[in-house]
Amino acid sequence: MGAPKLYESFHGERGGRRFETGIKFGRRWLTPQGALNIIIPEGLTVVGHCAAIEYDTRRDGRAVLARHEFAAGSRPYLMAGDAPGQLFLVGTRYKFTSRGIMDIDSNGRLIDGGLDK
Repeated sequence: MGAPKLYESFHGERGGRRFETGIKFGRRWLTPQGALNIIIPEGLTVVGHCAAIEYDTRRDGRAVLARHEFAAGSRPYLMAGDAPGQLFLVGTRYKFTSRGIMDIDSNGRLIDGGLDK
């Protein structure tokens, strides 16, 4: 599923034909519009495994708080860089879909845990 269709199915509204990349905070671009700059720091440190994540999002046009608890075998590493604002989730046993974050089992199949709550 392409990014516009994924956006539409998750948010319940059309994603449009063009997606901007970059990081925007409010009305201000923190990175150049049209470029996504992620630098993986040399000082990357493994903090531990991430058991769950909560995030604010929009679903069907409404603001919601989503929560995903990772299955034991799907928990990504929570890693931190040595500069402010550098947190990373690193793993291969989860995927973001139109239903939210979904775990992946050892055979590569999505685990149907339902929508993030």
